[in-house]
Amino acid sequence: MKKLILLIAFMLAVMNVAAQQNPLNQAELLKKFHGVWECRLGTNTVLNYQYEIFGSGMAGIIVVTAGGEVQDSVIQLFGYDAQKDVIMLVELVNTSSKLEIKTLRFTTDTTGVITSSAPDDTYINIVFEFLGPKVMKQTAVLENKYEVKMLFNKKETL
Repeated sequence: MKKLILLIAFMLAVMNVAAQQNPLNQAELLKKFHGVWECRLGTNTVLNYQYEIFGSGMAGIIVVTAGGEVQDSVIQLFGYDAQKDVIMLVELVNTSSKLEIKTLRFTTDTTGVITSSAPDDTYINIVFEFLGPKVMKQTAVLENKYEVKMLFNKKETL
């Protein structure tokens, strides 16, 4: 009986270690962003994301419009870094002279963070959550001071 209890305890310990070593598949989870997403900010401002699978990563464009006029746009490239187990994100913002490098990491199957890799006086960090296959919530924090909550609806899958 004592051997049986020890065997069960050992098996439970091995299963616990195996469960802890089973990381999230970051590259596969990135595909949740695939498609066209829309967020309405106020009465006349719209934030559109359009993401397409590109090889083992993704390419995207963000367009911000107000009153039907384009205010800004961002080109994004995503790729998986296996050594760091994160998604690397490179952004080129139309109205900025900076090339921004960020990391994206899922913390669960439905939640994650996008973090600036070189914070300065204009950095934005984002916490996101997929509430379902067609709804995503984001909280953007600028300079660790200002917070904007956004709700995106998926319009289509490309």
